[in-house]
Amino acid sequence: MLSGRLVLFSASVWIYKTLAIVPSSSSLNSDLWLLFQNDLDCKFFAVAGCAKLGESLAPTNGTFFASDIAHILKYVALETGASDAQNYWVASSGHGELCATVSTSGLSTARCANALPALCANSAPNKVSGQTDLSAAWQRRTRDHQSFRFLGVPYANEPARWTHSSLYTGPPTLSALTFGSPCAQVGGSGAEDCLFLNIFTPFLPAESTPTRKLKPVMFWIHGGAFTGGEGSDAIFDGGSLASRGDVVVVTINYRLGALGFLALDDGVTNGNYGLADQITALEWVRAHIASFGGV
Repeated sequence: MLSGRLVLFSASVWIYKTLAIVPSSSSLNSDLWLLFQNDLDCKFFAVAGCAKLGESLAPTNGTFFASDIAHILKYVALETGASDAQNYWVASSGHGELCATVSTSGLSTARCANALPALCANSAPNKVSGQTDLSAAWQRRTRDHQSFRFLGVPYANEPARWTHSSLYTGPPTLSALTFGSPCAQVGGSGAEDCLFLNIFTPFLPAESTPTRKLKPVMFWIHGGAFTGGEGSDAIFDGGSLASRGDVVVVTINYRLGALGFLALDDGVTNGNYGLADQITALEWVRAHIASFGGV
């Protein structure tokens, strides 16, 4: 049933490595797209090679399946150029030569040997920043119910105090499973090694994916009067925004307080290091965000 072209899927992601994901869009020869009908009914469908990712085909008996699926597939058709009549494999209770499919017209069947894209269930838990009550299996992954999550990605080398930041040139193999430290701030929290960003994306492109299929990027700079705040604030978790808007969301840390803005009349300590960090983060995003589905 899953012998066909892999179009979109709900993936398990373990590591950020030289801008490649395992399992990756390149290893599966497919775009990876998390589709979320995020209108507060908490139903999720994604398209892909489910068995390769430890997922089952999407069940069709959910409360909102019938009302949601036509809208989801019409959006897929708009984004991919597929026909409204395109069929996708879904979970089937039958046996024999015919298996269950769905299109914008509803449920039907097709020969099981046909090559079709598949709708997969998403077993990822609902998760927001800071939650720790996940199973051991999900603690190793960076996909929750709404988005692929790449956390604590360094965008700059750790700068010396009161110098401007530069783009990251450190080891290419990194874990992107946990948030990096917030920047040192009022109250004594945070650290000086803090120039990290976080990416919440619904889409991981294959190498051959044209730019026109990539998603818009929303770059979020936290508030806090330049004395507090962090890109990992759970109140502003980017997963819901990524799923509701089908956009890539990037949140960043930048230096705060005296470490970010001290300026002296000495011709050396020129200030605005925190603002310069924001520019460095934008430069990193411009250089690399296409690998995470954004443009």
